[in-house]
Amino acid sequence: MKRIKIVLENLPESDDLIFITGFHGIGYVGFLATRYLVTTLKAKKIGYVETSIEPLFTSSTQSGGVYVPFEIYCFENMVFFCANYGFTSRVELRVLDYIAKWVSSMPFTCAIMFGGLDSRLRKSQDVDLRLAATSEFIRRFRDWIRAPLLEEGLWIVGPLARLLVRFEEYLFPAVAILPYAEIMRPDPYAASVGISYLKDILKIEVDLSKLLESAEAIEREIEELKKRWERLQTEKMTYM
Repeated sequence: MKRIKIVLENLPESDDLIFITGFHGIGYVGFLATRYLVTTLKAKKIGYVETSIEPLFTSSTQSGGVYVPFEIYCFENMVFFCANYGFTSRVELRVLDYIAKWVSSMPFTCAIMFGGLDSRLRKSQDVDLRLAATSEFIRRFRDWIRAPLLEEGLWIVGPLARLLVRFEEYLFPAVAILPYAEIMRPDPYAASVGISYLKDILKIEVDLSKLLESAEAIEREIEELKKRWERLQTEKMTYM
């Protein structure tokens, strides 16, 4: 049996804890949004998830130390689960089952998760994102449903789907915030759209300037690559 354990200092004393997470899906939106919130809010690391199989790589953190695969942070009544790399094995997927059971059995009022939707599926420029929510979330947090729900027939896949299914089974209120995003690259702008929605429903302040600067830098780089490609095509036609 593969071992999974949550190593935790302590949870804040609150009866309205909110669980927040996101993963390396379309546009890396979930990971970017969660990590940006942790960094910008200066959330405190309060624990991690330990498994019997750990990756043979890591990276240094900005504040010193190194990342572990699954970290838990806290800011006020918000508890963040940061998955620092993609899920690739059955053991890692079992971490999600463990997390879902833990969250639903602790004093959390709801779970809010970030993901991305393929921007090619966007039917209207007036709609920046869609939501996917469990039945219990819609029943208890209807006031937080301020965007269209995901159309029936469009599928959510990966870690986000796993958690949503588990939370539905546990009758636990959970919602996925799904901004439309680019599928071929990280999309910090889409992450900012998701965070803006979170700011609105939770009434919190988060400075999005650095995230938007990253989005602008990526757009400039893409525009430059397009210009280079056009120049190459023009030169090619000249010598034909």
